[in-house]
Amino acid sequence: MAKILQNWHRLAVGIAAALACVLSASSASAETLLMPPRDFLMSASEVVWGITTLPNTTSTYTIDYGDGVVTASAPVADRSYIATNHTYAISGTFTVTLTVRPSVGSDEVATTVVNVYNGALLSAFDLRNLNINRTIQNGLRFLWNNQSNRTTFDTTTTTSWGAYVQPFTSLVVLAFENHGYHLPNDATAPTGIYPKYIVRRGLNFVLGNLTALAIGTTPAGNDPCVSVPAPTCTALQSATTGDPGYENALAILPLAGSSALSRIVTEVAAGVGGGLVNGHTLGEILQRMVNATTWGQGDTGVGRGGWWYSFNSGQPNDGSTVGWDMLALFDAIAAGANVPAWVKTEWSAPNQGLRAAINTDGSFDYQSDNNPASDNAVNFAKAGVGLQGMFYAALAANDVAVTNAKTYISDRWNSNSSTSNLGQTFVCGNGQYNKGCAYGMFNAFKGLKLYGVTTLPGVNRAAGPGAIPANDWYADQVDWLIANQTNPTSTGGGNWAGLNFSSQLGTDSGGSVALAELILSPTALIPPDPTLFSTVGLKQGSPLSTNPDTNQVNTDHTVVATAQSAGGTVIPGVTISFQVTGRNNGATGTGVSDGSGQVSFTYHDNGPAGSSGDDNITAFIGQVGSNLASNVLLKHWVVQGAARCDANADGIVTQADLTIINAARGQNASSATDARDGNGDGVLNIADVRYCQLRLTPP
Repeated sequence: MAKILQNWHRLAVGIAAALACVLSASSASAETLLMPPRDFLMSASEVVWGITTLPNTTSTYTIDYGDGVVTASAPVADRSYIATNHTYAISGTFTVTLTVRPSVGSDEVATTVVNVYNGALLSAFDLRNLNINRTIQNGLRFLWNNQSNRTTFDTTTTTSWGAYVQPFTSLVVLAFENHGYHLPNDATAPTGIYPKYIVRRGLNFVLGNLTALAIGTTPAGNDPCVSVPAPTCTALQSATTGDPGYENALAILPLAGSSALSRIVTEVAAGVGGGLVNGHTLGEILQRMVNATTWGQGDTGVGRGGWWYSFNSGQPNDGSTVGWDMLALFDAIAAGANVPAWVKTEWSAPNQGLRAAINTDGSFDYQSDNNPASDNAVNFAKAGVGLQGMFYAALAANDVAVTNAKTYISDRWNSNSSTSNLGQTFVCGNGQYNKGCAYGMFNAFKGLKLYGVTTLPGVNRAAGPGAIPANDWYADQVDWLIANQTNPTSTGGGNWAGLNFSSQLGTDSGGSVALAELILSPTALIPPDPTLFSTVGLKQGSPLSTNPDTNQVNTDHTVVATAQSAGGTVIPGVTISFQVTGRNNGATGTGVSDGSGQVSFTYHDNGPAGSSGDDNITAFIGQVGSNLASNVLLKHWVVQGAARCDANADGIVTQADLTIINAARGQNASSATDARDGNGDGVLNIADVRYCQLRLTPP
């Protein structure tokens, strides 16, 4: 049970399983799919749903819930959302089967797996984790149900969401990607409901609204024409709102988070983007969009080094625009795009960009005025934007500007228009600055995550359940999202009716839900590459390696996890958890990756002082138990003063000891009595293996 219950996110309950939802299609022209595998709560009315390409009215469907209950056959009324409610009276793992029968031809059959848990048997911590899983999946289901082209999912190549359609569609696609639903990184056709009909079509919509933009050397003499084939100075921009300064940044996000930059676009009209979309890779398109954003950085006046709603406007920094541009740059860099060094230099220079908007009270100007004693339309959300900008400028965590911004956010964590605004403007329409205001929640989330902040004194949240510390700001946000999801167990619910998008926009079926889902994902930026993380994501020893390592008992041991994209670019702001099994079973830890993409975890050996033993150490993206797990490290603990060459301290020298010594080659001895250091020279190498080969215990 713990394999799921300690997994608050599970990357949408399993990337591999989610991509394998298509089962036993009976003909090449028809397809029936069920929802991805997911978690349910026993005795709660949960939604089971699927889709079929067979026609409405003349087709009938039945659902076998796997617990002995089968729905009566009924006509297919909405083939794009065959949704029913079901209550499981018992816990366990069940296979759900959807059968669709056409008037002529063979049945279509699809299956999926649900894990049902008895809440009465769970700890408060495990029950909370289960409810996070349910909240995530119910929100994603709502986004499926409320897309623009849902009923024509199999005959249209695009779909969209929200009041600001291009920007909000970009956020929705990123939300699905951050929960593990991706397109293949080649020409392979995507499978599964979400990759095939959400990510693919949503990306097509974003790409279909790009236009070509001629760029060149900036007035400051900087060259933004980088890393693309000819024409190198033709960029791509998204500007359906007329404000490319922020919209282009938003459109960058789903490309950077796609994990499919080698994939060639084939479903977008050739005329879009001056012919630079169809037939080109997502990686090239991403780079051309990044080039547009870097070219659009302000070049004059108090706005130099920052961004405004339009490119190169000569206007001051705009705090809202800067927030999206910061995220776009972080994500693009993490995905491997080239952002010229001068962009950060311009942003970080005195009296420019960042410095022109930072205030001494920790706030960040909406319109930069280069006066740190003067607040220009500041609020909770803009302080979060400021933190992101400080991280991009590489300000240290103990820098006074960073400290002031954290204090500003902490002091206003629970403020709203009915209490005290504490000098804030731009309150959401429901009177909230943070919880209940998606824009405020999301920008604080990004800034605090990037700096690895765990607690804030102003949060006023009690500790628990489990190991959650008091005043854990992220747990407080998650608690709010769980408690305030609207009708999550109804076929039409799963949104957040009490969550306004921003001060200018109320509840939105695309933007608000997308931001909620992004907050519930395990990373502030794009998820790390699963292959790299599962093979070399966790290392130990000196120098760091994936090899087994040996320490004396009752000492400390440190491991280092690294989050990086498929191209090897490190990713900051990723939550990584650690789990130890074996001799020190139950030791755990959590941290957030720093600017080098790394998180260190140190634990003390608490096993019996007089005996040896082994540990297995694993890291996870998100919480312990998620399906994005690292390689497993083997740690040997040996008794101080163990006989020379007896690396596992079992009293004899055998081939097992030679294996341990050989795996540690290149490391330094842990002490003068390190049993692995056969010749006692302080270095573990082939000489120690040969030395100990001559001292094998006779049979």
